[in-house]
Amino acid sequence: MTIMNANNRIRTPQRNAPNTGIIQDGLVGSYLLTDSRCKVEWQIVFDCVMSAGLADRWEDFMLRAEDYFPRDIQNGRCIGEGCGGKLLFSVLLPHDLFYERENGCDENEPVVKIEKGILIEAAYK
Repeated sequence: MTIMNANNRIRTPQRNAPNTGIIQDGLVGSYLLTDSRCKVEWQIVFDCVMSAGLADRWEDFMLRAEDYFPRDIQNGRCIGEGCGGKLLFSVLLPHDLFYERENGCDENEPVVKIEKGILIEAAYK
């Protein structure tokens, strides 16, 4: 649909080029955050949730996430010093999102799998 094509609608007068696009920091940050080896301190997780205005979703999110991250969450509460980056990334996803697809980007996690809005497998690549 041409009307919704932002690349043709929002242009910078300096170089007559699209003024919108993904910011590399966000893309690289998502990739690093969803890596299986990534751990985030709980205080940083809480700061991110509060800054994003998602505090009202936190309790429900923790109860859903407990099924998938038992080493990080017990009885709806945080345990240990931090959580996996996938858990923090999942806070942004809608609670009713279910998705599964072969990824082919990572041999260790060849499938992107999201259940109940929780990213379970695969780095965001």
